[in-house]
Amino acid sequence: MKKYFVGLITILFSSVVYAGLGVDPSKFEIVMPADEVYEASIEVKSVYDTVVSAKVSTKEWKTYSGNNGITVKDWLIVDTNKVELLPDKSAKVNFKVAPKEGMVGSLSGMLSFSVQREGETLNVMISVPVYLVIKGTEKPDIKLSNLKIFQSSNTPVGFDIELENLGNVHVRPQGMQMSILNKKKKLIQSVNLGDTVPVYTGSKRSYKTQFSSILPKGKYFAEIRLKSFDKEFVFLKKFKVLKDNSIKFKY
Repeated sequence: MKKYFVGLITILFSSVVYAGLGVDPSKFEIVMPADEVYEASIEVKSVYDTVVSAKVSTKEWKTYSGNNGITVKDWLIVDTNKVELLPDKSAKVNFKVAPKEGMVGSLSGMLSFSVQREGETLNVMISVPVYLVIKGTEKPDIKLSNLKIFQSSNTPVGFDIELENLGNVHVRPQGMQMSILNKKKKLIQSVNLGDTVPVYTGSKRSYKTQFSSILPKGKYFAEIRLKSFDKEFVFLKKFKVLKDNSIKFKY
């Protein structure tokens, strides 16, 4: 007998409108055990001045390679393949997330809505990502694969960070803290990364940040801290600021 899941769900309650179609919410982040069911719905809206028919489908997205052979249709189920949209009125589309035993790490898929009006060649599509993590199988592992530190006489210090995801779950680094410490490892400046795209399993992604002031000549540390599924990763690298305000650093 299937158990219905009530647990860790993150829903971004902000609507997205694209070329005549709107969806709300704009994404789902779900952490749940296998062999349970999560039920949810999406509001779909048309800004066309006539009734339009939207096709509803699921699409593959970024899934951990350890789930080889598993498709989005194995765990993401929509209750309809078509919805009629009235002008400026929302329609509700229900769906279920039902992971099975043997699925591990992260899986993700897209709920897509497309409209092609009669007499038009353009097919308008909007998609909502559904990110799923199988609770109890998470193995986050992130590596700082590259770091560039830059500054000039008229440009404050900045970091160009490349993260590599070696684990089995996607890592969303918003809130990642990037700091400059003095030679005694005391905090000088700190910046937190805002909402951004994740680093998917088996891939790399770069992030940039700019601090507020120019560092004088001296020795410093670059510190990067981020959390993923209650595991914290800390990277600490030494660098120097030279007399001309340039940076001496080799990763």
